[in-house]
Amino acid sequence: MNKNYGYRRMVGELRNQGYCVNKKKVQRIMQKLALQVTSFTRKSWKYSSYKGKGGTVAPNRIRR
Repeated sequence: MNKNYGYRRMVGELRNQGYCVNKKKVQRIMQKLALQVTSFTRKSWKYSSYKGKGGTVAPNRIRR
């Protein structure tokens, strides 16, 4: 069994093979057998509102 398979991916794989399984049951079994994923890192995206070079800036006529 691959250590990079979490319970969600395992459930999908089992269902593809024709098994009717409950995700909670798979999660409990994997926790009991200590089959947690070891190399999991969540991708973090830094927020950026930059949308490239915009058009021309309108003149400040009302002086806000």
